[in-house]
Amino acid sequence: MLDLYAGAGYLGIEALSRGAESVDFVERNGAACAVIRRNLDELGLRETARVHRLPVERCFSRIPLDPDLIFIDPPYRVDALPVVEELAHRANLPDGAIAVWRRLVRASGGVSTPPDRIGGLVRIDQRRYGDGAIDTYRVEASR
Repeated sequence: MLDLYAGAGYLGIEALSRGAESVDFVERNGAACAVIRRNLDELGLRETARVHRLPVERCFSRIPLDPDLIFIDPPYRVDALPVVEELAHRANLPDGAIAVWRRLVRASGGVSTPPDRIGGLVRIDQRRYGDGAIDTYRVEASR
């Protein structure tokens, strides 16, 4: 599993607690990385996780990218579409992999909808919650 913009790592840690084999956390903030490491240690999950302190935009050339589940949870003001596009084109995502992307809905007149298809990623669901939206993509075999 890959947790991009990991923050305190809650999504990845929850996935580990529910049986994920391993998680790569990517977070640029050093204090947040320290929190992730401390939480992993306290929960006895350090052996199944790697914490990468670097900008998400630079992770594609530095860590293995073959996860079957990806959480993309940027700070609300960050437009992660370029990151999702790079993920779709550079990662070695297995068929059927799922990417869940939480994003801000533009306040100026409606939802700013990303494309239905981004490389091999095809949107299978979209939900709106207040000022946010969650888009779920799946990797299709016919990339």
